[in-house]
Amino acid sequence: HHRRPLIVAGHDKSYRDDGILCDIIDLSGRVIKQIIRSTEDEWLISTQRNLACIAKGTSKSCQLLNLVTGDRFSLPEGLSQEHTPRKLDFMNYRASVALGQVALTGEFKLLRVIDNAFFNSRYMQLCEVFTLGGSGDARWRGKKAAQNHVNMSPLSRVVVDGVVHFLLDENLINRHVRPKGIASFDILTEEWR
Repeated sequence: HHRRPLIVAGHDKSYRDDGILCDIIDLSGRVIKQIIRSTEDEWLISTQRNLACIAKGTSKSCQLLNLVTGDRFSLPEGLSQEHTPRKLDFMNYRASVALGQVALTGEFKLLRVIDNAFFNSRYMQLCEVFTLGGSGDARWRGKKAAQNHVNMSPLSRVVVDGVVHFLLDENLINRHVRPKGIASFDILTEEWR
């Protein structure tokens, strides 16, 4: 019912252990609504309009939460069909998930970057996309990964105008740290730039 922008503030259980998953706050700082965790091991990953992407247990098990109605929709687990033949153990990987909206069509899409949870991996990062309300074949679809490794930290990505921007991992070259760059994924074209 509020016409002005609202802020969704997620709470890490280590800082706030009262069962609150997130607060919805107006621009004056007043809490409009609080969302309660459904389980103890869930946290807020990403938001877009009235939708929030929630991780349950690990960032590989996600669901979408409608912040207005409270309805929840579980996303498929496991790798996309395109990545399944790689015979990777999905449990050894970590995932970074971002939710965005395509301005042109109004569609909501999720981008998932999957990375080996162990250092010195010989595998490249994987990239997958899920479209909400798409065809009856609701599944993750494998896409080409970014040219450089993107940072998997939740604080290293942002979605703006249908583009997911990631900071790149720092690389050590000749004992000098190269500044982080940015890799961007356009959720309309489903390509990196």
